[in-house]
Amino acid sequence: MNLLRWLVRKLDAALRRGLGIREFSDASDCLLRLGLGSSPREVTLSDGTHIRPGEPIGEIHFWNEHMPPIPEGGADLAWARRFSRYLTASFRELARYIEKAPRYRQVRAFRGVDSFGSWYGLEQMARIYARWGFDMFPQPRPTGLWGRLARFWEHAYATALIWAYDPHALKDGRLKDWRRDEIWISRRTLLDKYAPEGERLPPQLEERSRALR
Repeated sequence: MNLLRWLVRKLDAALRRGLGIREFSDASDCLLRLGLGSSPREVTLSDGTHIRPGEPIGEIHFWNEHMPPIPEGGADLAWARRFSRYLTASFRELARYIEKAPRYRQVRAFRGVDSFGSWYGLEQMARIYARWGFDMFPQPRPTGLWGRLARFWEHAYATALIWAYDPHALKDGRLKDWRRDEIWISRRTLLDKYAPEGERLPPQLEERSRALR
């Protein structure tokens, strides 16, 4: 069993390298990694940011090794508070990083995909993520045989990662009831909400700086 978990983790590391997903902070409480991708479709966020299909976006991934382990009895209030504190610190690290990283200077939005059990309603999770400044959208239903197969393997791989890194997280519900939804945040909202005030460029200079790069 330990060997199988080790193999899943090794596969995860190899896929991250291949996709260019990297750590952007060495803080022990940072829960996120970051990659560069392209928008799969047209999206308009709540602050008015409009993203076109194929436009460069930041891809946010959880740093599984840093996730606070869920207790054997399931997620409790203490775990939720710790997770919230770590995630807020992670967004601050992310905001600090994208202000300086040349690779992300033209990126106007960041996207992540998270997994939830059916016992968490979409509206409930949307309200939770809205507190962190994110918009939440259900993933479009796959079409065609290849689309359904791709979604199946995506779900299976996500389940394998949860099992490999935090098996207690699988005790909260039936795997077939889990769904994967997208969370989006604009660069503007991320910086407004999380960048240290003393380190932020004024909005006019931020736009001018991006235009000149």
